[in-house]
Amino acid sequence: MGFYGSIYPNSTTRITYEIYGVNGLSNGVISSGSEGTRIANGKHNFEDNNNHPSLTGRIAVNPLPKLEFGISTHTGPYNNYDAEGISLDDKRNLSIFAIDGECSYDRYTLNGEIAWADIDIYPALRGIYAEKQWGYQMVS
Repeated sequence: MGFYGSIYPNSTTRITYEIYGVNGLSNGVISSGSEGTRIANGKHNFEDNNNHPSLTGRIAVNPLPKLEFGISTHTGPYNNYDAEGISLDDKRNLSIFAIDGECSYDRYTLNGEIAWADIDIYPALRGIYAEKQWGYQMVS
């Protein structure tokens, strides 16, 4: 559940925004295999495993019609830390931040994104599983 919209501060500039409460990720981030921390393995949960939604959002600016810059985030707990008021564990958050852009000229388009993640790993797994990840992609 969330909301989105656009603001037009002048005739050539558009600012868009989105913010949503979503199911978030599951403990599969660290428990789905021996490969280590895998954020993608925390997806595919149709019900929220910890009854606390994650927050995701994006703000983008189009200073010109064929140019866009954006920032986005996803943050929330990934573990099941309580059950009916009984504390099972500390809440473990996973946050992803990204910066993206797109530029079009004539028939060419260049877009890219850089993202980084901060994962609150169980103390016994620190140094074994990654607590930070990052990556980028450029496409033309």
